Amino acid sequence: IGVASFAAIFTILYMSFAKTTISEVNSGKRDIELLDEVIYEQQTKVKKRKEITGTIKSVIFFTFIGVVTPLFVFSIVNKLQGNVTMLGDRSLMIVASGSMSYKHESNLHFLQKYDNQFQQYDVIVLEKVDKFTDLKVGDVIAFKVEDKKVGNVIHRIKSVDYVSKSFITQGDAVDSPDGYNPKFDQVVGRYITKRIPLIGIFVIFFQSGPGIVTVLALLYCLLMIDSITKKIDKAQNKRVEKLAVALDFTS
Repeated sequence: IGVASFAAIFTILYMSFAKTTISEVNSGKRDIELLDEVIYEQQTKVKKRKEITGTIKSVIFFTFIGVVTPLFVFSIVNKLQGNVTMLGDRSLMIVASGSMSYKHESNLHFLQKYDNQFQQYDVIVLEKVDKFTDLKVGDVIAFKVEDKKVGNVIHRIKSVDYVSKSFITQGDAVDSPDGYNPKFDQVVGRYITKRIPLIGIFVIFFQSGPGIVTVLALLYCLLMIDSITKKIDKAQNKRVEKLAVALDFTS
């Protein structure tokens, strides 16, 4: 609500400013200011400085758009797909907890040969597993839990129950096995030790209501400012052209 209100108020204020500016330009109240600006900008140093500043602004703007837009789209797609984005035989999943972030002291003996832990908010890469027998003790798997409050879990296989075709799993940072034993049809994929650190925190934010509103409001404000600024520039350029006809100020 705060972000949306800010965007609305900012729009009203900026449009009011633009309306006043364009009115003053058309009425001639800013003629001296415009002429001073034109003469000032004709200086070689000023031209170079303006070009450099314009280039820097463009790079920052397009970098921001180029980073935020794909991340925002990925966040929405990821949410629609149950927080698992499929890419052929691979998938991406966000780590929602720190249960695999370090080796718990009670679990050190079992974990001494496994050094593929990851942190909360990392985005990890999973590979599709075709058969139950392809999974073994020590593999880190992501699986779905029926309890919606729990969601997806990413833990290590501690033992395999070949009778019920299920797995006993446990987080590396947890001192006891999970209270539920996932079956093979619940397994989403196996972790292949590839991850993108901490980017998941932005994905989770962009998936939330406030995150979606923030991104849309920000993009709207940027486009609105650009559109209105062009109208102001157009009015100023027209006025300068009229002044150029009436006055020989170039000398």
